[in-house]
Amino acid sequence: MKSFFIALRFLTRINIPYLKLSGDSFSLAKSAKYFTLVGILIGIVISAVYYASHLYFSRIITSLITVTVLIYICRALHLDGFADTIDGLYGGNTVEDKLEIMRDSRIGTMGVVGIVLLLLGKVLFIANISGKIIYPALMLMPAVGRGSIVFASCFSDYARDSFGIGKAFIECVELKELLIAQAILLAAMLCIFKYQGIVFFILVLVISFVYIKYINKEINGQTGDTLGALCEINEMLFLIGVYLMYR
Repeated sequence: MKSFFIALRFLTRINIPYLKLSGDSFSLAKSAKYFTLVGILIGIVISAVYYASHLYFSRIITSLITVTVLIYICRALHLDGFADTIDGLYGGNTVEDKLEIMRDSRIGTMGVVGIVLLLLGKVLFIANISGKIIYPALMLMPAVGRGSIVFASCFSDYARDSFGIGKAFIECVELKELLIAQAILLAAMLCIFKYQGIVFFILVLVISFVYIKYINKEINGQTGDTLGALCEINEMLFLIGVYLMYR
């Protein structure tokens, strides 16, 4: 179970006091098999926040509160990667330029615009998803994003020569971690969405595959930033898919 708690500590602010957990890159990468399970737990928390907030506020304000809590719980970990990826892909002309821009800790104009549009989209779609299905959607949205990270890690090469947190995942996540993570996600989708869950599951895999090909074309592989960006993109697209299927 230590791998689960390593994943929980990495993906959220939650830390288990007095529990000695390995901090090496290999252990972190191997904990990826529990990413979707941690995502479900995050989803349960934000579903509860949505329910409590909706008792007192309108749906749009409730959605804003829910997204804010999600960002806080996850320390904006993948949002940072999303912004860096947008800056790099659309601010650089060569592969080297794009990777260097992604490495820069400062956020550029394109990154700011990307984050604003992404968060605005999440708030609006959460506010407009049917009341009957919003709780299952919130419960699975974080799991969908984190499952995408495991998928991309298993089927990608690392784009940089130097070490980065993304390198640990890309080099150490193997078929075992992928199968466990995806099995947890698929089981949850089938339990909640029944047969429609299979459609969502396949669409997430297809989108992730297309994304991998696109990023490979742009920078010859993945980085930690692009893995985080994929998480955010698939969360957003999952919300759009739920809205379209259940409107």
